[in-house]
Amino acid sequence: MREASGARPRRARRPTTRIASRDVFTRSSRTLGTTPDRPLAPEKKRERKTKTQPLHTLKNFAQDGRRLPLNPAVWYRGWTAGVLMCVPMTVVQFGTARRLERLFEKRERGPEGSAADADAEAISVKHTTLSPAARFAAAWLAGAASGACIQPLDVMMTQQQKFGGSLIETARRIANTEIKNRGGSIGARTRGFALFARGAWLTVAREAFYSCGYLASVPSLREARPDLPLAACAVASGLGAAVLTQPLDTVKTVMQSNLVQPRDDAAVSDVRRAAPAGGRGAERLGGLGYGATAAALVNEGGVLSLWRGLVPRGARIVGATFILSLVNERAGEAIVSWRGDER
Repeated sequence: MREASGARPRRARRPTTRIASRDVFTRSSRTLGTTPDRPLAPEKKRERKTKTQPLHTLKNFAQDGRRLPLNPAVWYRGWTAGVLMCVPMTVVQFGTARRLERLFEKRERGPEGSAADADAEAISVKHTTLSPAARFAAAWLAGAASGACIQPLDVMMTQQQKFGGSLIETARRIANTEIKNRGGSIGARTRGFALFARGAWLTVAREAFYSCGYLASVPSLREARPDLPLAACAVASGLGAAVLTQPLDTVKTVMQSNLVQPRDDAAVSDVRRAAPAGGRGAERLGGLGYGATAAALVNEGGVLSLWRGLVPRGARIVGATFILSLVNERAGEAIVSWRGDER
């Protein structure tokens, strides 16, 4: 009857299956421990850095002789620069150390000609060994390379923690600073780009010895004492690295917190745009070199003043050494397995 009346017949609906995409995502999110609006990897990295940032701020305030403010917002100053530092530092340390370890490896052959069948070739395959000295050398060079990469960000983070401001504002302020040359004639000034390299040698040395902790000391302890747990090796290596490098880090922090001479009016007007948090600290040492800064700290507070802030810094280094040692160990096992599959 519909055809006779000219009415257009209705199409039968195609059976469809609704996919509850949100439910599927939610179930997979529960498996991964995430939520639909919060991915796993970036958030965990941010959470880890957020938890340790107050320790870093407390360390810098103690080393510069300033009191820690009660305002929690000050504790997280320089967080962005700290996160940006972690990425190139970790990549360079792991990548350079692995490359140098392969370069330093000793290649030895097993017994050849002991069997006539094809399996004898598998016995005589090259076996690689890495001496402890070569492992420490690779870790030291890798850490030194990472220190050179993060130096400008390290200066900016230290300045942010003292004076506040955004990362871009801090970079612009440092770059536009005019500093008076010590021993130079009046009016002899240079632009502040050189301030980004202030304390660079100490940054390089600190990262070099720090990398030896988790890239060389922990693996060597694990090989010498397989019965020791990874946590014990990480605590021993982390504490050793913290105590050994603390004087280097203290002098570096004082130099980077106080970039210019306190009596140079042109520099003071630019660098001290905001009042420093926690007091002026050691700004009287601004503009001094490596040896002069260390000597001034020792003369004023004794030798132990070089170990200010050891407790918060030691806690950070022990935790970082454990995490990175675990990653290094698992990555090493994966690389060995991958090499075996290639052969």
